[in-house]
Amino acid sequence: MRTVIIDEDTKGKRFDVVATEMLPMLSRAYVHVLIVGKRILLNGEQQKAGYKLRLGDVITTDFDPAEIDQIADIDWSSTNQKASSATAAAGTGTNHP
Repeated sequence: MRTVIIDEDTKGKRFDVVATEMLPMLSRAYVHVLIVGKRILLNGEQQKAGYKLRLGDVITTDFDPAEIDQIADIDWSSTNQKASSATAAAGTGTNHP
């Protein structure tokens, strides 16, 4: 289990930002998934990602970096292709004659 106690340097920052700093191998989006899933807690309880941290708050997580291999890979080629098709269909592309 990893623990961070909020000090003068981190107070006032968003909960999800500091949680991401605790787990730099993860994206902020995945850290948000862990927060919602109660795998990253603030003072032992679930908290909103945007919570502004206070001096003495305690962030804990049971996420083990060995789990990183279990995170599904995203096929970006199909995601980008779908986004391009949606943009073209909406007529909002950046291609100009």
